[in-house]
Amino acid sequence: MRRYFVTAILVGACSEPTSMQTARPRNSPVPAPSAPGLPQPGDARRAVLAVTDFRVCLARDARRISCWVSGEDPDRSSGNLVERNHALAADIAVLAGGKSHVCALDATGAVWCWGNNDHGQLGTGGKPHSDEPIRVGLPGPATDLTLGYETSCALVGGKPYCWGELEQGGAPQRTPHQVEIPRLASRLAITMNMLVAISDSAVHFYDTAFLTERAMVEKAEAPAPALGAVREVQLRALSGCALGVDGTVTCWNGMPPSDTSSRIRRPALAGRRVRQLATLQNGACALMVDDVLVCWGGVPGDLDEPHEGIREIPWEAPRVVPLDGEKITAIAATSYGLCAAVASGGVTCWGHDMVRGHAR
Repeated sequence: MRRYFVTAILVGACSEPTSMQTARPRNSPVPAPSAPGLPQPGDARRAVLAVTDFRVCLARDARRISCWVSGEDPDRSSGNLVERNHALAADIAVLAGGKSHVCALDATGAVWCWGNNDHGQLGTGGKPHSDEPIRVGLPGPATDLTLGYETSCALVGGKPYCWGELEQGGAPQRTPHQVEIPRLASRLAITMNMLVAISDSAVHFYDTAFLTERAMVEKAEAPAPALGAVREVQLRALSGCALGVDGTVTCWNGMPPSDTSSRIRRPALAGRRVRQLATLQNGACALMVDDVLVCWGGVPGDLDEPHEGIREIPWEAPRVVPLDGEKITAIAATSYGLCAAVASGGVTCWGHDMVRGHAR
C-alpha cells in the first residue's frame, strides 16, 4: 500500500509560517448569532477536512482553512501542489468537497464556495473559477451543507436549496434554487441523480430527475426500505452508508437501496461508537470515538490504483487501519481515495486522489 502525505498544520498548535499568505474571502459576512442546529466545535457532525479530486482542505483552527491544490486541476498549469490559505469571518461549522470545488458552512449559517465553477457548483451565477471563498446568496441562514460531484445543496429553514448540476447531464443551475420535497429535513446528502433527506430521523430518497420539474415533484420520492432512525447519510455514486442514532451503520449498493440481502449490509463494528463516516466507490470507513479508523469493503488495501467503472463492494469484514500510532482527528474521501487528518499536523492520503505522486 502506497502512502501519501501533504504537510498541514495542527489546529491551534503552531504559529502561522511567514511564507504563507492568508487571503480574506470577498464579501465577508457580518458576524451574527449561530444559526440553530449548526454543528459546534467538538460536535461529532463537525467536519474539518474536505477532499476533492484536485485539492485537500483542512480547518486549521476555528476560522482558518488551508488548501493544497494539485497541478492536475485543469485550471492549473503547474504539476506541483499549491498551498492556499483562507480566513472566514465566523467559525467554521462544516467543510465539504465535490469533484473539484469546496464549500464551507460557517457558524452564522453563511455558505462559502471556491474551486471550479464549470457547472455552476459555486452558486455565483456565471462567474468563473475562484481561488477564494465566495459567499453564496441564500434566503436565510443554512443549517446543513452537502456537496455532490458537481452539485451543492444547503438546508435553509428545513428546505433544500441546490445549485450546480442537480440532474446528471441536465442543465446546470448557477444560483441556488429551492428544491421541492414534501417534508422538512434536518440533514441532506446528494449524489448522482439522488437527493437524500433525513426528516424526523427517517431517510427519504428523491430522484432529482423529477425534482427539477415542479409538476413531477409528487413522483420524486423513490421507494426504499426503512433504515431505522438515522442521524447521518454519506453517499458515493451508487452506494451509501447511514449512521443510526443508536450508533449502528447500514450500507448498501444501488440507489435507492433495495430490500434484498445482497444490497444492504450492517457491518459488525465490535461495539465501537462511530464519530464520522466516509464512503468510497468500493467501500467505506468509520472514525470511531476512540480515534480508531475502521474500514470495510475494498478499502484501503486496493486503493493504490484507480478502478474502472462501478464496482460492487465486496463486503469484507471491517478491519482496523493502523496509521503508525498517529491519532486521527478527521476523515474524508473521494470515489477512490481516502484522507485522514492526524494530530501530529498532517494529512495522510491513500489511493487515486489529488495527492497522487507526492509520496512521503
